[in-house]
Amino acid sequence: MRHAISFFVGLSLLTTTSVFSQSVIYVDANASGKNDGTSWTDAYTVLEDGFTNSQLEDSIWVASGTYKPKDGKSSSNFSLPNGRLIFGGFAGTETEFSQRDVQKNRTYLDADVGTVGQTTDNCKMVVSCYKLNVETTIDGFFIQNGYSYTVGSTGITSGGGAFRILDSKVTIRNCTVRYNYAYVRGGAIYSQDASSIIIDNCDFYGNSTGTNTQSLGGAIYMSSGSLKIYGSHFHENESRKGGAIATYSPVLLIDRTIFSGNESTNSYGGAIYIGDECNSNIYNSLFVGNYAETTGSAIYMNSVYNGDYHYYVNNTFTNNYSKSASGYTVYANENRTNVRNCIIYGNRDKAPLNAFSTVIEPVVKNCVLEGGYAKGTDVTSNDPSFVKPGTTADAPFTYDATKHDYSIDKNSSAINAGDSLLTNLKNYGLDLLLNDRVQGGQIDAGAFESPYESYKVSINVEDTSVANVSGAGNYSKDAKVTIAYVLKDDCMHFKHWTESDTLYTTDSSFSINANRNFSFKPIFERNRYDVIVKTNPPEAAITTGSGNYPCHPDSAYTFNTTPKKCYNFINWTINGNEFDTELSFNATIGSDVELVANYSRTFYQVTITPNPFPGGTSSGSGYFACDSTITVKATPRSGYTFDSWKLGSTVISRDANFTFKIIQPMGLTAEFKKVVGIENVNQHTVTLYPNPGSGNFTLNTGNVSPTQVVITNHLGQEVANVPLEKNQTQITSSHLTTEESGLYFITLFFDDGETTLRYMNCH
Repeated sequence: MRHAISFFVGLSLLTTTSVFSQSVIYVDANASGKNDGTSWTDAYTVLEDGFTNSQLEDSIWVASGTYKPKDGKSSSNFSLPNGRLIFGGFAGTETEFSQRDVQKNRTYLDADVGTVGQTTDNCKMVVSCYKLNVETTIDGFFIQNGYSYTVGSTGITSGGGAFRILDSKVTIRNCTVRYNYAYVRGGAIYSQDASSIIIDNCDFYGNSTGTNTQSLGGAIYMSSGSLKIYGSHFHENESRKGGAIATYSPVLLIDRTIFSGNESTNSYGGAIYIGDECNSNIYNSLFVGNYAETTGSAIYMNSVYNGDYHYYVNNTFTNNYSKSASGYTVYANENRTNVRNCIIYGNRDKAPLNAFSTVIEPVVKNCVLEGGYAKGTDVTSNDPSFVKPGTTADAPFTYDATKHDYSIDKNSSAINAGDSLLTNLKNYGLDLLLNDRVQGGQIDAGAFESPYESYKVSINVEDTSVANVSGAGNYSKDAKVTIAYVLKDDCMHFKHWTESDTLYTTDSSFSINANRNFSFKPIFERNRYDVIVKTNPPEAAITTGSGNYPCHPDSAYTFNTTPKKCYNFINWTINGNEFDTELSFNATIGSDVELVANYSRTFYQVTITPNPFPGGTSSGSGYFACDSTITVKATPRSGYTFDSWKLGSTVISRDANFTFKIIQPMGLTAEFKKVVGIENVNQHTVTLYPNPGSGNFTLNTGNVSPTQVVITNHLGQEVANVPLEKNQTQITSSHLTTEESGLYFITLFFDDGETTLRYMNCH
C-alpha cells in the first residue's frame, strides 16, 4: 500500500523532543490577562518576554499569530535563549501538547518590520543563535521574510535571513522556513563556529541569495560543524552555487528528504554544493526537478579538494536538468564516493556520475543508472518504471504528491535490485514513505521500497508492559498469518483489534492472508472497580473515597475518615475483616470492595461527692454516652439544706435536680448547708467493731437509742438503711456483706444530733 508524502504529519523518525520540561511558559499576542506567562489567559504578549522569563529546559508554548521582533528595527531579531524548547502551533486553549496543530494554528516569526511587502527594510535575520551550548529546539513555526543584505567582504560572513547560528546546538523541527534572503551566503540559515544543527520534518522553500560570485546556499550555508536533516522538503530555493544547501561542514547527514525545484542560477549544484572537508551521507532521499546552470544538477562536489568519504544509499535522482551539455547529475571524488542501491535515471545530463579522475572512479554497486556504469557492480541500465514521473524539460519544478509518484511499478528493474548489506538498516531502514526497506527478502534500489512480492504486517503496542504480541513481520504474498497477544498486566482487559486505526475484530486472535501491508493494534482498556465507602454507625464520621477507580499496580488511592464529636475510631474493615487502623490510608484497587470505617460511641463517667458528707445523699452518677442528657439529684438529710452543684470550685447549678448534657468526664460536688439554729453536735459515744470487717459489724450506743442508721458509700450514695427496734442500743448488721470492698460511712441519727463513723469493708 503506497502512501502520499505529506510534511508535518509523521515523516520524522527522530526521537521527538520531550515536552515534559521544568515549566511551561505561555505566549499569546492576544492574551488579555496578567501577562505573566503562567497560562493562556495570562500569557506574555511579546515572545521575547517569554524568552527572558524562562529558565534552562523550560518549554515556551506560542499561540498562533504573527510575531515580529519587538524593537521593530532592521537590526532586531529573535535571540533564542539557551536550552529552551520553543513550540508554536497552538490555538491558545490547549491543555495537552498532543492537541497542537501546527498547520491549523499557524505561528509566524516575521521579519517584515518596516513597510509591509518591502523587503529592504526587513530585519537582517529572523532568529539568532549565539553560543547555545545546551540544545535549543524551535518547533512548529513559519519563519519568513528575513533580508540579510551586506555588501563587501563582510557580507560573506553575514548571511542567514531566517537563522544565524554561531557556536550553537539547535534543533529546527516541524517548521516552514520561507522567503528569506541573504546577499551572499545562506538565504535561510547561515552557520559557523562548529555549530550542530538538526532539521527534522521541515519545509524550506522560496529562500535565496544574491548573484555575488561568493554566493552559496539558497537555503543553508554551513562553514563548519554538523548538519543533520530528516524527513524534510527543500524546494524552490536558489543561489549561484548550491540551490538548496552549500556546506563545508565535516558532517552532512540527510535521510528521507526531498530536494525539488531548487536552482543553481549561475554555476553548479542545483540542490547541494559540497565543499572542502565535508563528509556527506545521504539516505532514502529523492532529488527531482532541480536545475544547474552548468553541472551537478542534483549534487556538486569540489572533487579537487575534497578528500573525505561520501555515501549515497537508496536515493532516487530523476528529472534533474543541467544546462551545460557536459553536465552531470552527481559529482563524485573518485573511489571515496560510494553510490549504493540508487536510481539515477531520466535526467538531462551527459552522464549520471562524474569522477575527477577517469582512472579511479566512484564505487557503484547495485544501482539503476541510465546508460550503465562499466566499472560498477550489479548495475542495470533498464528503465526503473516510475509510476508517475514528471518531465525533465520542465525543470526546475517542485515535487507535488498529487501529480507525481516516483515509486516503482511491478515491472521495475529496481525491484530487489539492491543489496541489504550495503546499507545501515538499523538506522536507515525505512524508505521515503516510511515503509521497511527490505520486503520479500531483498532491498529495492531507489528511495521507495516496492510493495510487491512481500508485505509487512506490523503490530503496534502502545505499552509493551501490558501484553506480548505475535504475528508481526514481512510475509510473502498471500501467506497465512496468525495475530495474537498474551496479556501481562492483570489490570487491563482486551477490547478489540484495529487496523490502520479502524476497528478490525473483537476476536482475541485471528488469521489473515498477507495480500497487503497491515498495521494492527490491540486495544486494551484498564479495569475499573467500584469502591463503596461507609461509616458504621453512619452518623459517626465524614468518610471519603467512594468512587470508580482505574486499576493500576503503581497507583495508590487515598481513603479518609474524620470522626465527629462523641465518636471514637476503631478500624477499617473489608468484608468484615480488619484492614487498617489509621484514619487515612493509601491502597491500590484490584476489585470491587465495600470499605467500612467503624466507630464506637464515647462514654464519660459522672461522679458525685456530698459536701459535707453527712449533709445528704445523691443519685445520678455512672457512665453515660457523650452528648446524652442526664439528671443528678441531691437530697439533704435532716438538719441540712441543699446549696449548689460545683464542678471543681465553680458553681454550675443551684437546682437540687440538675439536668445537663454530658460532653466530658465530670466530678461533681453536692454542696449542703446546716439549717441555722439546729445544733447537730455529737454528744454520744458509739463503738463499732470489728473494723475493718467483712460486712458484719456491731454498734453500741451506750444508753441512748438512735432514731435511724444509714450506710452510704464513698460517693455519698445510700446503700442501706438499718431497721431499728424501739430503745435499741446495740445494733448488729450484715447489710454490707454483698457490697463491694472499700470505705463506707455509718451515720447514726439521735434526737439531739448525729454521729458518723468510718467503716472499712473487706468483703
